[in-house]
Amino acid sequence: MWTVAGTTGIDTVAPA
Repeated sequence: MWTVAGTTGIDTVAPA
């Protein structure tokens, strides 16, 4: 699942 809520500005498949 892709998360659009990324503080890095990029979409990541795994939440950091």
